Amino acid sequence: MAIGPDDRKFGVDAFNFATKAPKTTFSQAAFLLGTEFDQSEVDRMASDQFVMNEFVTDERGLIAYQTFTIKEGDDDTNATADKTTYYTEDIVA
Repeated sequence: MAIGPDDRKFGVDAFNFATKAPKTTFSQAAFLLGTEFDQSEVDRMASDQFVMNEFVTDERGLIAYQTFTIKEGDDDTNATADKTTYYTEDIVA
């Protein structure tokens, strides 16, 4: 799944969108369901699997995705945008 400025993309459309907005494209969410947050594991995913997402711990101690809103004409390097945290199960659903 990928979150774009105007819509959400799924499947092949999300895969193609990943080159434009890798931080708002979620590809391995099912594997992270119920996973406790561990910074060393997050670092390993970033280096070994080229996962570009930002992860944080949620109030349950599990891994969650942190992203931001992409506005029309922006790409996902817009670090000044409002941050949003998604539970892993929200991404999978």
